[in-house]
Amino acid sequence: MSSAHHPAPLQFSTQSGLTLQADTNGSRSNPPVLLAHGGGQTRHAWRNTGRLLADAGFYSICLDLRGHGASDWCPDGNYRIEAFANDLVDISAELRTPPILVGASLGAVLLQ
Repeated sequence: MSSAHHPAPLQFSTQSGLTLQADTNGSRSNPPVLLAHGGGQTRHAWRNTGRLLADAGFYSICLDLRGHGASDWCPDGNYRIEAFANDLVDISAELRTPPILVGASLGAVLLQ
């Protein structure tokens, strides 16, 4: 996929009932890379990285975490680190192979 292409939208449903939005780049048959943004960011923080990863042969998934960007806000206000991490587990289970996880700031804390 050329970096001149636009990302494809994708939605994930979590076990907690939230719908999370993502932008994807590359072929679904390529190894997936799940990108989790920082606390004050959205999936768009990974836009260029997602394109570069696709150009390098990966399937990049730039995610809006719960309560960020176009993803659902949590009705019960559960924004604990464990809740964010459980969302990543739910998303990973929907992919054909386990993803490479990449995070920045809040997203990086989720990977520990």
